[in-house]
Amino acid sequence: RSWNAHPPKHYARDTRFMGKKVKLNQWVIPALKCVERELNTACATCPKDPERPEECTEKTFPYKPKALSGIRYRNTFRGGEVSNHVYGIALDVDPADNTCCGCTARWRAHPMCKRKSLKPYQRMIMPWCWVEVFESYGFYWLGRDKLQDTMHYDFLGDLEHVKAVLAGSVKAE
Repeated sequence: RSWNAHPPKHYARDTRFMGKKVKLNQWVIPALKCVERELNTACATCPKDPERPEECTEKTFPYKPKALSGIRYRNTFRGGEVSNHVYGIALDVDPADNTCCGCTARWRAHPMCKRKSLKPYQRMIMPWCWVEVFESYGFYWLGRDKLQDTMHYDFLGDLEHVKAVLAGSVKAE
């Protein structure tokens, strides 16, 4: 409370991403809009990749998320850790289909998580292109984390830069 006069809920706003409604911190939304714009162009085609043979099938492409999860008003603890969802700076994309093999016993039991030979990006239905685009706008994909949380993106970009771009004092990159 000494760092901020308002709780995270004060900064939460509804937005749409890829046609789905989600509530996030107001300062993350402009970066997410940039991600969406780029996804619609950079990920419009799906080149065949031998490391990701399932990525360009009729079943998985073009990728359209069915569900999103943004701000949460109560913490989802993992150890003593505070989730970035509490601050509205985390986004989960298709939690039912993009696994988190290190999160809970339920997830560790998921058939894709039991296949230890698979890399995290092989355990999700989201195209790899999405990870690359999100990361280019300041989001961190938790598939790289020990949790192997392939649904989860944390916005770790510079909020001051986002505010400056919105104020028109800095040109967007």
